[in-house]
Amino acid sequence: MEERNTHWLVIGLIAYLLVIGWHTLEPIGRALPLFVCSGLLVLSYAGHFLYFRAMVNVRRFRSVDHLLTVATITGILAFSSTLMADFSKRLVSNPWQGELLSQLIDFMRLYVVLVYLLFVLFLFKKLLFYQKKRSVILLWRLFALLTITASIASFQGFSMPRLPLQLAWATGITLSMILATRIKWIAFQDRANHWLSIGLLSVIVLVVIGLWQQLERIDLPLILLEHPVRNLFLYLIIGMVLIYGVFSILALFFNLPISSVMEDKDSEIKSYQELHDMILNRDSPEDVFKKLFSVCMSNTFSDAGWLELRENRRKPMQIAEGVEVDDIELLERSLSFDARFEKQTASDHIYFPMLSPKTLSLNGNGSIRYQSMLVYPIRVEGELVGKIGLLKEFEDGFDDYMIGMGKSYIQQSKVVYENVSLLKSKIEAELDMEQMRVARKVQRGLLPDSFPKNDYVSVSAFSESALEVGGDYYDFFRLGEDRFAFVIGDVSGKGTSAAFHMAQLKGIFQSLIQLELEPAEFMKLANQSVNNCVKQGLFITFTLVLLDFELGKMVYSRAGHCPLLIYSATQDSARYLEDDGIALGIMESEQFVHHQMIYELPLETGDIIALYTDGISEGRNAKTGEPFDYDRLLKTLMKSRFLDANAIRDRIYSEFKAFTVGDLHRDDASLMIIKVQ
Repeated sequence: MEERNTHWLVIGLIAYLLVIGWHTLEPIGRALPLFVCSGLLVLSYAGHFLYFRAMVNVRRFRSVDHLLTVATITGILAFSSTLMADFSKRLVSNPWQGELLSQLIDFMRLYVVLVYLLFVLFLFKKLLFYQKKRSVILLWRLFALLTITASIASFQGFSMPRLPLQLAWATGITLSMILATRIKWIAFQDRANHWLSIGLLSVIVLVVIGLWQQLERIDLPLILLEHPVRNLFLYLIIGMVLIYGVFSILALFFNLPISSVMEDKDSEIKSYQELHDMILNRDSPEDVFKKLFSVCMSNTFSDAGWLELRENRRKPMQIAEGVEVDDIELLERSLSFDARFEKQTASDHIYFPMLSPKTLSLNGNGSIRYQSMLVYPIRVEGELVGKIGLLKEFEDGFDDYMIGMGKSYIQQSKVVYENVSLLKSKIEAELDMEQMRVARKVQRGLLPDSFPKNDYVSVSAFSESALEVGGDYYDFFRLGEDRFAFVIGDVSGKGTSAAFHMAQLKGIFQSLIQLELEPAEFMKLANQSVNNCVKQGLFITFTLVLLDFELGKMVYSRAGHCPLLIYSATQDSARYLEDDGIALGIMESEQFVHHQMIYELPLETGDIIALYTDGISEGRNAKTGEPFDYDRLLKTLMKSRFLDANAIRDRIYSEFKAFTVGDLHRDDASLMIIKVQ
């Protein structure tokens, strides 16, 4: 790509050399009129603009910090070279040495300023295109068109009205300020990288200001016109770079508190993963809940707390931290936690924002220094087996976020524990067919067999394992009134091993989706969770689809899974979305993010989304060995596109079964049909 666009650089350089020759060599100056020289300067500006647009576009950077470091080092070198040129100009300013060398030095300084401004402009374009949208692309194209058109202001030989130039300047600055709000990349920087980015951006801004000053000192009156608005091309780029740099620095400063919150969130996810690992390692329930208690204490910043658990559901076990056993008994007697939880079976916590003597019914008989308390019940298979109490020394010490976080830890740990332990215990008890049928029934319970009716989509799905249990997984979650999340995954391998990891995948999805993360962060943490949970050599292909009917769009990301099959009602055609993405569990998250992309598509009534596993596309005919393949799946969808989701699923399933009957090497096969209503 870069090699194919070097002709723009050649054109720009030749035009610039001709401008230098016109200005410094008398024969060329006499041969070419002034307006031709101005035209060559405009051509040079345009050629360099188009070259750097293509060159920077194909450059790849490891991270935002890498990009900013390249811009900073290049800027320091550029500014240093202009300073050296300025110093050299002073040395040769004596009359006996003439003006020729002085003019050549000024042309060199102008060229360095031009090249660096264009380079950093398109580097910043990469930042503002982070998770780009159509509106951002349109605004950038308007700015680029305005900038390259503004080079015409450099024409001499005729009188250009001042008003259009001023309007173009005002429009360019307005577009720059709108584009400067596109700083989503900041949200993905941790606190340490925030400070590094602030430092690098500050240097870049200072370099651009320094180059601006150098521009003002260049003595080329026929090239750089007296009024700045006549040099609109250069000043629009300077304005854009400075505005985006300053906006980014301010946003990074204001985002510093949020970055610490994001680090806390990462800590919360790691805490959950530690709990998850303990369950998968088949640690005792007591050890799991001890860890759960420690996590709840640290992540809610509690001053004290206790865990009560009935070992084997008979002998009570109690762990206290920062609080005396007598105080715990006082709280139990006064507030009757067990009775409350037994009576209110749906209650998932009790919160006391103010523990006054009146609340505790002390009547002067004892006291406690803690002012607020949060108590969670621990229920396994519907039975109350213990509780976790958390205490703080000041009133109303637990906000809604802390309460929800602790509740999520307990609920999700319990769900994962119950799912995985039940599946393992059933499969490992006996390997005969009857026990495997039980395991199949348990696994089927992990997949939704029905989807709630709503006004936006109708959904239908089926899953068929090659053995009694398998590794295919699909699921959904309703994020709001008009927002839905759908996933499908396929664990490598077959049988019980794949089934175990399929249960883990459900726990990962159900825990992460409730945090309402951005799709990129969700996929990153999902990959991290799979790396921590799945043994080396196994991986999981995965697709995440988010439907937002308020914005009328679909956001999706594919991690090595089969390409999505989409039917567009407006175009009356179906196609596969061939997108980038690597399976979960293959590489660490630092490398994973460079292979993961987030895509957006509009949603229209009648659109159909087909999620499936490779057991569908690779299912073979027993006689011919021919695969069912993507083309047959697409044609079947097109034939049934006017039916509802259930009928489409049944049509595809019946054709698939008829085609693959007798196939002895079939894989797990799953299909989910989502139709926009």
